Parts: sequence; structure tokens; C-alpha cells
Amino acid sequence: MTRTTEWVVSLETAEPGWLLVPSDLSSHERDTWIAEISDELRTAWADGWQDGYEATVRHWLEIALEDRDTSAAHMVFQVWPVFAPVAALCRVIVVPSREAPAWTEIDGVVHRVHAASVGPGLQWARRRTVIDDEGEKYELCSLSYVFDDGESTLIVALEETAVELVSRILTGFVGLLDSIRMETENGDSFASVEPRGILEDSPWTLEEAT
Repeated sequence: MTRTTEWVVSLETAEPGWLLVPSDLSSHERDTWIAEISDELRTAWADGWQDGYEATVRHWLEIALEDRDTSAAHMVFQVWPVFAPVAALCRVIVVPSREAPAWTEIDGVVHRVHAASVGPGLQWARRRTVIDDEGEKYELCSLSYVFDDGESTLIVALEETAVELVSRILTGFVGLLDSIRMETENGDSFASVEPRGILEDSPWTLEEAT
């Protein structure tokens, strides 16, 4: 559970590979955390771990700590969807509604969604192709879930990452959304309202993002 100025955000991540990134660690605490998580990943991956993974895993963990320390997000997760040193960041953000993006005006696909403990919202996704310096093409996908009560906006955003990774992250993403709740310190629950400017249709399934 993470405490915010106005809201208390709580959720569960039952799917393996979802790592809650801590903040404000001392240099010694950072080194200890990286070493411990590296050991945990090595144990979890078992035969999937290769000798050359250590340096890359530690590098990704350092990136996660830096992001956590500089991000305004209330929670940052680093998701390890496969037994390999590749990961993506998922951020849980709460902002005043007036500061939230106009999602229907951003290039991407928007559909209605509903979260059990929060209410109606929207799912925004964008898929694009990039070409690296070697001429290789990669398909990338960004994915955000947004819930708004007219004053505050809750955003659960998966950073742009390879489509192949997104397909492996979906189960944990759905579980997170099923469990997420927001309450005030007085116990009042956050309840979102129907998003505006979205065509009436069936909610988009996560699989369509990939």
C-alpha cells in the first residue's frame, strides 16, 4: 500500500515477475537491493539463467531505481515477463484531472474499460514500428488505463516496449487492474465516471494490443 497526499492506493500483483521498485535508498541499500534481486531472479529462472546475464540484469535494476527516484508516480513496477534480461516499467500515477492528457486526442486507439473496484475508464494503446541503425524493424506497443472521477485521474501505464513482451505481461496487468483501489485517509472510495468522447462499443480486450 502506498500513501499519497490525498489518496491511499492499494493493489495486488499475484503474477510472477512484477517487482515493486523501492525509492530513496542509500548507496549501500541500492547495492544490497540490486544484489538481492539479482539472486532472486537467478533462482527463479533456474536453468533459464545464463552466465552472461548478471551485468545486464544489474543494469536494468539500476535503471528501475533511477526511474523510481525521479518519477512522480506513486508506484513503479519493473516487470520481467520472460527468463531473460529484458524488462518493462509500469507506473501507477494519480494526477489532478485538469493535468491529465486528452487521451482521445492522442494518436492511438481508445476503448471503454471497467475495473471492478474503481469503475468505468478508458484503455489507450498505440502500436508503432521503429527501425534501428542496422535497418532492423521492431514493433513497439504503449498501453495505459485511465480512470477519472472529475477531480483526480488514476493512470496505470505500461511504458513503450516490444510487442512480444506486452503479450507476456498481459495476465499480470489484468490482475493488477482487477485489484486496484483508491481511498482517502478517511476511508472514502474513489469512483470513476464514464469517460467522454469515446464511441459506444464493446471494451477492447488486452490481446488486441498485440
